[in-house]
Amino acid sequence: MIQAEEKNASILKIKRSLILHLLKLSILLLILGLTVYNSIESLRNAPIGGSGASTIEEMRLSNLKKELGNLSNRDNINYIGDRPGTHVKDIPDLCMEEYFLSQFILVPTILELGNNKLTWAMGNLRNPKLDPADINHWQIIKNYGQGVLLLKNRSR
Repeated sequence: MIQAEEKNASILKIKRSLILHLLKLSILLLILGLTVYNSIESLRNAPIGGSGASTIEEMRLSNLKKELGNLSNRDNINYIGDRPGTHVKDIPDLCMEEYFLSQFILVPTILELGNNKLTWAMGNLRNPKLDPADINHWQIIKNYGQGVLLLKNRSR
């Protein structure tokens, strides 16, 4: 009889241990499930895009990019900016950053600096006091706002 009681006590101890392990496993699975759910929800609710310079410029230039896709002979266009140095070869860093960022966004269009023989130009103007109509021999075809312009060579 003592052996039967010891056997029952041993079985009861194993059952308790098994229940305790199952309880721990259930809690672990619940935590894991909540973590996965929260990760998915945070990705689902995350804003599309970022707030970096390239994202801001992409939004600024998006309408111009669409328009350039409709133009014929759009492979190369002139780049006109109002920051110092955008018309000469020794361009300060900020101008180079804006120029190359614009080039990156407007691919496959190729931006050239200071080539007034081209038919089309992009205006990237940051100075609100500058009258874009005074830019050499370029006519404003479309003003997209925020200093982004599509220009056409008056002599073409």
